[in-house]
Amino acid sequence: MLLDHPALLSSRSLALGDPHPSDDPLIALSSSPDSTVLVADDNEETARRAAEALRGAGFQVETVRSGEAALQMLSKIDCILFVVDAMMPGLGGLGACKHLRGDDALCDLPVLMLVRRPFGRTRRRALEAGADACLCKPLSSAALIGQFKGLVAEDPLPSIRRPRLKRSEPAPLS
Repeated sequence: MLLDHPALLSSRSLALGDPHPSDDPLIALSSSPDSTVLVADDNEETARRAAEALRGAGFQVETVRSGEAALQMLSKIDCILFVVDAMMPGLGGLGACKHLRGDDALCDLPVLMLVRRPFGRTRRRALEAGADACLCKPLSSAALIGQFKGLVAEDPLPSIRRPRLKRSEPAPLS
């Protein structure tokens, strides 16, 4: 299973006990000027915890409270990861992800979907909508950074990543 694979839960340097954390690809990525992560969650506490964890790892973080606001923000900023709650009022993460996968400019952006149950229907729907991985709420900073490393920093397991579903036109916002 993608989420349980040890290479996704720790970086190369942590997994191998490398005493040189500067070799960690996450550290190199966070020092890049284009290291912005967008977090979309209607729950203020969840958004705050995610932002704190990512800022603590050296990333710029933008937060929004809806899927609509996320799509507007994504059209304005360069982003390396989209962390989104699956279920929000209005356009939730599932709809935002479907729209994103249909947009040629944004279809390759890694998406980490926040869900309530690890093996529930919402998780399955999130993966079907195009999410690269799912993470259960309440958030653990270590799990968030571990998933981030697996999705953004040098992809350690390209053979198990799902192929992206691309459409010629973005999905309607409904």
